[in-house]
Amino acid sequence: MNKAIFHGLIDIIDRFGRKFNLYVFGSLLVVAGAIQAGSINSGMFVASRVLVGIACGALFTSVPIYQSEVAPAHLRGAMIACHGTVSRIRYRWPTYSDI
Repeated sequence: MNKAIFHGLIDIIDRFGRKFNLYVFGSLLVVAGAIQAGSINSGMFVASRVLVGIACGALFTSVPIYQSEVAPAHLRGAMIACHGTVSRIRYRWPTYSDI
């Protein structure tokens, strides 16, 4: 199922263009985050988590593709590697910190 969702997001990205999808899913992420922060019951919280997941999935597939298209050839690999590395560090930071 994850493979079907991934390929569906790639089709959306290819159909409407990279920048458009960055704006749309970035806005969806902000709105869903605001809904999540202001949720007053569990149903609202779960729905906002689903929207955040969709937006993050779309951004994680479209950002590296866009970066590889606009980056100079000698920096392309480093930019894509930095995107993946920073994403992993950002998600693991709360696990290893004493927050």
